[in-house]
Amino acid sequence: MRSWLWFFVLVLLLASVGYFFFTSVSPRPFAYDESDYMYAGSRGAVANYLDQPSQSLAEFVRMGLDLKSNPNLRQSSSQYIRSLGDVAFYRHYHGPVYAMWLAWIHSFGVTSETGFRGSGLILHA
Repeated sequence: MRSWLWFFVLVLLLASVGYFFFTSVSPRPFAYDESDYMYAGSRGAVANYLDQPSQSLAEFVRMGLDLKSNPNLRQSSSQYIRSLGDVAFYRHYHGPVYAMWLAWIHSFGVTSETGFRGSGLILHA
C-alpha cells in the first residue's frame, strides 16, 4: 500500500512541476536561436541524427576562408546556409539531443512556441 502512496506523491509532484513550467513560459515569439532550433527539430529525428542535409567539410572550410578574407559576405553566407536547410547549422553545431527532443514533441502535434518552450523545460525535470 505504501508504494501506491509514493507513486501518487510522485505523480502529483511531476504534475505540479509541469504546471508551473508551462505557466511560466514566455508567450513571446521565438528569438533568433530558438527559431533555428525549432526549425531543426521540425526536420525530424532522422535528419538530425544523420545531419542531413548538411554542407560537406570542404564547403564548410571554403566558406570559412571566404568569410575570413571578406567579412561583408556574412549576410549572403547566412542566406546560403538557410537555402540549403543545413540541419547542423540550424543547430549551431550543438549536439542533436535537443533538436531530436523537439522533433519528437513536434510529432505529437505540438507546434506552438509555448508548447516547445514548455517541453524543453520538462527535460530539466
